[in-house]
Amino acid sequence: MAAAELETYAFNADISQLMSLIINAFYSNKEIFLRELISNASDAMDKIQYQAASDPSKLESNPDLRIKVTPDKDARTITVEDAGIAMTRDEMITNLGTIAKSGTKAFMEAISSGADMSMIGQFGVGFYSAYLVSDKVRVVSKSNDDEQHVWESGAGGTFLVWKDEKFEHGKLSRGTKVICYLKDDQLEFLESDRLRDLILKHSAFVAFPIELLMEHRKEEDIPDSEEKKVTVSHQWELLNKNKPVWLRPPEKVTHQEYADLYKWLAGDWEDHLAIKHVIQTGQVEFKALLYCPRTPPKDMFDMGKMADRFSIRLYVRRVFIKEFDDLIPKWMGFIKGIVDSDDMPLNIGREKLQQNVILKHIKTSLQKNIFQMFTELAKDPERNKAFHESFSQCLKLGIYEDNANRQSIIPLLRYYSSKSGDAMVSFDEYIGRMKPGQRHILYITGRNKRDAARSPYIEGLKREGYEIIYMIDPVDEYAVQFLKEYKGKELLSCMSMEASRLLDNRTDDDFKAELAPVRKRIQATLGSAVAAVTFGSGFDAESCARLVSGELGAPPTLELNFKHSMIKELGKRPDDDAELRPLAEFLLEVAALDGSDPDDIRREAVAEKTQGLIQRLSAGDDTAAEDLPPLGAAAGAAFVDLSTGRSGAAERAQETLLSCGNLVRVVKPDRARRAIISFVDEDAGTVDVMYPKLGGGEEEEE
Repeated sequence: MAAAELETYAFNADISQLMSLIINAFYSNKEIFLRELISNASDAMDKIQYQAASDPSKLESNPDLRIKVTPDKDARTITVEDAGIAMTRDEMITNLGTIAKSGTKAFMEAISSGADMSMIGQFGVGFYSAYLVSDKVRVVSKSNDDEQHVWESGAGGTFLVWKDEKFEHGKLSRGTKVICYLKDDQLEFLESDRLRDLILKHSAFVAFPIELLMEHRKEEDIPDSEEKKVTVSHQWELLNKNKPVWLRPPEKVTHQEYADLYKWLAGDWEDHLAIKHVIQTGQVEFKALLYCPRTPPKDMFDMGKMADRFSIRLYVRRVFIKEFDDLIPKWMGFIKGIVDSDDMPLNIGREKLQQNVILKHIKTSLQKNIFQMFTELAKDPERNKAFHESFSQCLKLGIYEDNANRQSIIPLLRYYSSKSGDAMVSFDEYIGRMKPGQRHILYITGRNKRDAARSPYIEGLKREGYEIIYMIDPVDEYAVQFLKEYKGKELLSCMSMEASRLLDNRTDDDFKAELAPVRKRIQATLGSAVAAVTFGSGFDAESCARLVSGELGAPPTLELNFKHSMIKELGKRPDDDAELRPLAEFLLEVAALDGSDPDDIRREAVAEKTQGLIQRLSAGDDTAAEDLPPLGAAAGAAFVDLSTGRSGAAERAQETLLSCGNLVRVVKPDRARRAIISFVDEDAGTVDVMYPKLGGGEEEEE
């Protein structure tokens, strides 16, 4: 080539600085160069299509609009060819070197402030990313308005431009070839398999067909030799078979198109269970596809992998930018999706992407649309059953860890219940068929449905007509801690005391009416000893009766605690019960002690009578009572004489009484006090006791 045919130009200062930055950058993600070159090729074909809309003759020179990628191991080059608008000689000089684009300086400022090199294409200077992997770049271009020219630079501050007369890289009818001469340490990009993976990752949805010259190697045995014959062949392969269907209206996309895209995106062999096609307009515009799979990944609850699992892929104008694991909550990690936005700002890197206002808006909208997809699933019993069989644990994990969305998750939960049979019930369905006046959502936990259904805690409740929810997932134990209530109905475990009280749903008036006969019998039995026998309120749980003083000289009124088990038991006894009189008199004595001092000496006599009543009323075995130690056996003093002769039951009773830790009552002439034996000295015939001091003070020893 004659020297006169070469024209040498100096790069613009900003471009020269940019190229120096790229060449010397320590950046590991160098694969983006191919994405940028393909994007530029796509843009060039968009422009020729735009011109052809008004002048169809513009396409006549080369109507085959496609992108071809050719690796050449011998020449150590990668060529990206398009049939786009191309450049004239002057445009090559202007666009590729002498006049800096507005984005050049902006990109360098963004890089210096921490932006990611991968965003270079968003600044309109993506072409220069070729120098991440190339020592030299050559551009061959043929425009409809000029002859074929070549641009070349080794990034040394200058570039060459000449008219292509030898057609070393072929004669173009219209279009551009970008030829990258790879660096010694970037030869991995010559492998066609590697290039295919990159194209499918970054440029799978470019609007024009992308073809790659694939290398195929076939090995054959050589007779009578250990060596093999290797035959290498090359064949063009169309890579971007999936179309960006999210750009079309949902009604114009078939199920099969959605399914094909899902299988490619998720690497799944089954069709998706549900799809949400989002077209968001307004302040922030974006389009998205959200897929719910049919089956969960095997490692769905592997916490280590869950943190690194990518669910949503972000595209900008159909070009892949980044995979996200935090656009949706982790419990939604089984959702697969694509988001395509034209509104993403140019000067933003991966580190700042999470704080971006637009991305936050997208994040909120995605979660809202996913919940809409779940709600639509719930309307289809068959698909909803499949969804819960696969992902009910994910929903419950969301209850446990996603406070912001908890109220949206609760209506989606489904459980087996005592009335649902083989179907599952939602909380809304449960509430809709609750008993009148029921204030709780009742549940029981268990290892499986069979165990839960046979729990003894729910038998009485089921007989009373209550529906019981069966929580049989291991994660239910954790999730239910955060399920306090739903629509004003508190969740209540059937194993709680409060649930057992539901079995007795009678009112106070009902109890009083049931116990009125025994009240009248007690009044008749006590006669003039009391002015009247009535039912009172405000009792302590332990108190069964109390006396209310009347007028001066008049007998008191005996008030009964109708909620006390003793009064209820009396109500079950027949009218001619011989024990009614002693029991009525006992009630009167107990009532007289209500509110008295714990050391009131009258309590000893009542305690003796209590023991006698217990022995007489229980089982009817009088001889068994002989072995019971009489209350107050240590009466008379705090010191007990062990040397006196005793025999039979009395001696056994004394031995039982005189043991450390036993609770005894020490009776003195002026008072009686409860005490605990702290030491027994058999040789001296004495015991030491401890008196608990009222009010929580220190104990007193004697």
